[in-house]
Amino acid sequence: MSQATRGAFLVLAAGLVWSLAGVLVRAMEGAGSWQIVFYRSLWLAVTILAVLVWRHQGQTLAVIRRIGWAGWVGGASLGVGFCGYVFAMTHTTIANAQFLLAVSPFMVSLIAWAVIGERVAAVTWLAMIGALLGVAVMVIDARGEGRMFGNAMALVAVAGFSVFTVTLRVGRLGDMTPSLGVAGLVAAGIGGVMIDDFAISARDHALCMMLGSVQIGFGMLLFTLGSRLIPAGPLALLGLIEIVVGPLMVWLVFDEVPSSGTLVGGAIVIAAIVAQSAHGIRRGFAPAT
Repeated sequence: MSQATRGAFLVLAAGLVWSLAGVLVRAMEGAGSWQIVFYRSLWLAVTILAVLVWRHQGQTLAVIRRIGWAGWVGGASLGVGFCGYVFAMTHTTIANAQFLLAVSPFMVSLIAWAVIGERVAAVTWLAMIGALLGVAVMVIDARGEGRMFGNAMALVAVAGFSVFTVTLRVGRLGDMTPSLGVAGLVAAGIGGVMIDDFAISARDHALCMMLGSVQIGFGMLLFTLGSRLIPAGPLALLGLIEIVVGPLMVWLVFDEVPSSGTLVGGAIVIAAIVAQSAHGIRRGFAPAT
């Protein structure tokens, strides 16, 4: 098996693991949004710490210190994004949340262009306009169905993920693992302050553990390994499996049918990502996202 093929399988596996988020959240029997944020993030932080200790042993603290201000700022931003992510999942349809989250690469390009002067290709600008049109369709549709808060939280998540990515570029961080731990601690801290009751059922606690340790932690490990073996263009296309499979699984398991506006807007967003990524592949280099 070639490196590219192995990398593709790893990234596809990461997307499948990430796509479990909607099913796991919908399977909760009583946990509230802040409770999910707290326990999910706490388990993520524990998992990341265990990975760091296993990989670096006596050098763990040195590796954490090495992330610098960019790693801490990026981790804090991602922690806020984690909060938005959970509230998006619990206050709108999974399809709506996933399709909105898919615009993250375009916001990364926009922030990187504004903050660090990173060049944005013409095709990326066109793709951004297309993605914005898709978002507008979903937002307009949500106004009529009372899902505006969930949509707003999805965009908070997009902003947090995007700032995280840009800070990694600024800090030239090769290993994002410690920053993920920071994100888990920040989100758990916010959830711990906002939570009304820490008591949840054993079932919900197990689901939160799976969300933190498996869905994020193991998924990120697979993605990191795979992303080193394939170019960014195919990487972006393979990453689409999460936003396609996630809503489909919730549809099949919980009969949660997306609205027509969500499907139309999501299709426009996906088309924008595919067009930009395909352009990058044809040109032989990664797209500017």
